[in-house]
This record gives sequence, structure tokens and C-alpha cells, in this order.
Amino acid sequence: MLTKEIRKLHDQCVKVNELENRIRKSRGNERRIKIEEKRRRVRDLHPLMDHITKAFMNQLGTHGFSNFSNADFVSIAEVMGRYLSYNIRMNAIRRFLTAFRKIEVAKPYDPDLVALVRPKLAYAVGRSSLDEKRFLLRFMGIFDPVLQAVSATGEEKDFEKSLKFMESVIAYHRFYGGDDS
Repeated sequence: MLTKEIRKLHDQCVKVNELENRIRKSRGNERRIKIEEKRRRVRDLHPLMDHITKAFMNQLGTHGFSNFSNADFVSIAEVMGRYLSYNIRMNAIRRFLTAFRKIEVAKPYDPDLVALVRPKLAYAVGRSSLDEKRFLLRFMGIFDPVLQAVSATGEEKDFEKSLKFMESVIAYHRFYGGDDS
């Protein structure tokens, strides 16, 4: 599923990371030029991420969680975490993991609580800066259908799979350099 698109996004992200390393070593006008090139390359990632998001939503809407293996979720989480690491603070996405942890701890499992995470996601997008908002909208594009699918099925195993997905996104975000600054 989406293997070609994910590989292409991954390759473009590697180029952005190589450019970041060259920026750290450069000075003056050369540095300014490379920073602008990095911004351009990150902007070039947006259409590809939008394509991956739409394909993911269609697949999830048609087949639900049953059509996704753990490997599919991990590969999407990896490109999502890497993509988000360019411009989103860790706190912006960690709040959703905290909300999921509260649902996980609540016994018995209540699928109605999952629906309440969606307004938190919308609020985070609404209060973010313009640069961060572009990335958060793409995060919302992936995660909102996941929340809807979990709410629709009401099954605890789907909730657990979505929790693992969120953990994976945050782990890859941190791995690829996302931080709180």
C-alpha cells in the first residue's frame, strides 16, 4: 500500500536532511541561500504528503483497519513523523497521545471518548502558527480518519492499533529531530 509514494517522500526527506547538515557547516550568504533551498524542498513535500493522505483516507474509509497491517501503519507513521519533524513542536502532537492514554486507562473501554479527541485536534490546528498549521493540517488529514474509524467500529482492538500508530508517529518525529523548540 502506497509503497512507491512513501519511498519517494522518504528519499526527498533524506535530501532535506542532507541540506540541513550542509547549512550547519555554512556561513553568511551561502547559509541564507541554503536555508531558502531547504524551505523550497520542504514545500515540495506538501503535494506528495497530500497524495499519501488522500490514499490513506480512501483505504481506511473503504476497508477500515482490517486492510492495514502493522507494517503499513509503521511505514505511514515513519514518513509522517519525519515530515512533521520539520516544523511541528513535540507538544503539539504529544497532547493527543496523552488523551489516548487517558482513554486506554479508563476501564471499561468507552469508544465515545475517542470522538472527543477530534475537537482537541481541531483546536490545536486553529491556534498554531501559519507555518506549523500547514503541517498540522496534514497530520489532521491522516489522524482524523483514524479517529473516525475507531469511533465508528467501537472496537477496542482498533483503538489499540490507532494508539500504536500515534506512538509510532511521535517516536519517528523525535528520531528525525522534532523537538519542543
